[in-house]
Amino acid sequence: MLVLRLGLFFLVRKEIDETVGTVLQSFGIGFLFDLTIIFYLFLPWILYRIWLPKSWERSSMHRLASATFLLIYALYPIVSSVIECLFWDDIGKRINFLAWDYLVYPEEVIGHLISSYPLEYLIPALCVLGGLAFRVLYRNLEIPAMSKLFFVERVVLTGAFLFFAVLSVIYVDGQQSQFSRNEHLNELSKNGFYNLFTAIRHYDPVFEEYYLTSDSQEVAKKIHAHYEGDEVEFLSDDPWDITRRITNEGEERSWNVIMVVMESMSGTFMSYHGGDENLTPNLDALTQESLFFSQHYACGTRTVRGVEALSLSVPPCPGPSRVKRRYNHRLYSLGYVFRDRGYDSRFFYSGYGRFDNMGPFFASNGFDLIDRHDFTEEESHFGNVWGLCDEDLYHKVIREADEAQSFGQHFMFMVMNTSNHPPYTVPKIPGDLAHKDPKKQAVRYADYAIGVFLEEAKKHSWFDDTLFVFVSDHAACSAGEKILDLPARRIPFIVYAPKWVKAEESKKLACQLDVAPTLLGLLNFSYVSRFYGQDLMKDRPGLAVVGDHEKLGIVTEEGVSLLQAQQRNMTYPEGLSKDIVEMNTAIYQHAADWRRTMQRVPTR
Repeated sequence: MLVLRLGLFFLVRKEIDETVGTVLQSFGIGFLFDLTIIFYLFLPWILYRIWLPKSWERSSMHRLASATFLLIYALYPIVSSVIECLFWDDIGKRINFLAWDYLVYPEEVIGHLISSYPLEYLIPALCVLGGLAFRVLYRNLEIPAMSKLFFVERVVLTGAFLFFAVLSVIYVDGQQSQFSRNEHLNELSKNGFYNLFTAIRHYDPVFEEYYLTSDSQEVAKKIHAHYEGDEVEFLSDDPWDITRRITNEGEERSWNVIMVVMESMSGTFMSYHGGDENLTPNLDALTQESLFFSQHYACGTRTVRGVEALSLSVPPCPGPSRVKRRYNHRLYSLGYVFRDRGYDSRFFYSGYGRFDNMGPFFASNGFDLIDRHDFTEEESHFGNVWGLCDEDLYHKVIREADEAQSFGQHFMFMVMNTSNHPPYTVPKIPGDLAHKDPKKQAVRYADYAIGVFLEEAKKHSWFDDTLFVFVSDHAACSAGEKILDLPARRIPFIVYAPKWVKAEESKKLACQLDVAPTLLGLLNFSYVSRFYGQDLMKDRPGLAVVGDHEKLGIVTEEGVSLLQAQQRNMTYPEGLSKDIVEMNTAIYQHAADWRRTMQRVPTR
């Protein structure tokens, strides 16, 4: 475990500018977690040895049990280190809650591992190393005989070990790794499997038990003040209720909408944000021909966080996304706003909808689902374990748009692609766009497919009256030196409709919560809203909500306020305005009551 931690330290040492003392503190905390996980691992064998009857000591069952325990102990440090390295290579962090989330999808995970890593060499190597370690342990490890202990002595020993186990559960917690403003040091201090144990313990935390809270009346006042405006009318006397009527003057525009949610498309890939390899020529061209929000940030770090923010316009909550939680049906959603106006609202997914519960979530929140099951053999030309390629997906979207048009029905399609995702296997693209790096090749393919999609769409009668929205689900990688790396969280938000939408750039601070209200504003819809985002075309201060599994923050022009578990708050810069810190608390405290505040209401 120490060797693993040293190896990871040398990978990121150039991004660590802390003192030697802080680095040693990271290793010290890590040593505590390592000891704790080893104690948990050995405790079953210790108790087994304490209570082993003398008559069993020479039995074949005892030898089998001892061999089983020793095999586990021989394999653990080897296998866990390899898994930690693969996880770090994938997302730049120690094993965390994602591993627990993925365990329920073995088909995708195993397929991803087979496609991404040389398992045909790795597994035999692990078996050989594990076998050698087992041989050394089995031949050389001497276990003190405990069969001569009196019953009382065994009870006392058992009680002592269980007492230490209880103490470790109470006083050792994964949050102790959040000691530094350098995220690399925080990650280095962790033990991946202890981190996983902590994630399971706190998988669905109660907000009020772990985070700073304020008086509920003060929270309600702040939330109401945030949404007040000339075009807003609150519809309830309950101060906690944010249901409000949004009024836009003039006729509603019954345009079609195709929202493309691009997998892992970071803003940093684009030339505008400093990308220097021309990875996204089509997106770069669209920024000059569209309404382009250049300071737009992802609300989370996973697809389910992105689609939650885009469809519900609700801040992330600690623990699992609402997409995967119970009682998440018939929530106030963008799909219902369009469905209440007679639109054909659908969610297209190039993978299988069961993954991350996305299919059931969208099907019960205002969208019809089209996933990989709905593609015929003739419609499926290329795919991997995560889904069909982007071109297959966009061709399906065009065919379904033609069908809706033939029935005279307006449509709102939310389209989630998967090509820019490990293992980064994509169809061939023109030679001048090819790249040796598979990750960059996948980005170029995703961008190339967008260009092909728009060129094909222009040939269809519904093109002129369709808003094309291009937004990412999350950035490619949010791991970095800072606890909240804002440049790494920046993602594109582009609205393209050359006949109706003026090409211009907005530098207002924004996040995925704002996509739905802004889209409805462009359509000039007057509607009843429970969204937490705002119409970016209105004259209001910008605000970005950013979070992950346990960190919950807001970004303003002044700085960042970040809520963390154990009722802590961190600001960048230090000494940030108290109003911003209180606003951060109010937003997440209110959104934590989502089962009550986000239920569906008629939107007309």
